[in-house]
Amino acid sequence: IRDEFVDLGQPSLQDKVAIVRLALGDFVAYRVAHHCHDVVVLERADRIGGLLRYGIPEFKMEKRHIDRRLEQMETEGTEFRPGVNVGVDITAAQLRSEFDAVVLAGDIL
Repeated sequence: IRDEFVDLGQPSLQDKVAIVRLALGDFVAYRVAHHCHDVVVLERADRIGGLLRYGIPEFKMEKRHIDRRLEQMETEGTEFRPGVNVGVDITAAQLRSEFDAVVLAGDIL
């Protein structure tokens, strides 16, 4: 497995990118949005944050830090859709028709 940087091409506000959030979704969304693409993060859980929100106890990391970062990303134009189970609530065909690109952002162990 190689680490590769995906060239997103010239910045265009017309490009709409779906990030299917697994683990690295927030980081990927941040990087894609900074290339002037419209970003929509799809999250199966009821709140955005994944392992940071649900896997780390509050006493080790206060969740207000996650909320602050997500608010900043929303202000920058990222749209978050929690409670969306890709493959159940939205099909691959629907993703392809609604978005110019789809990123599956997960960890590799």
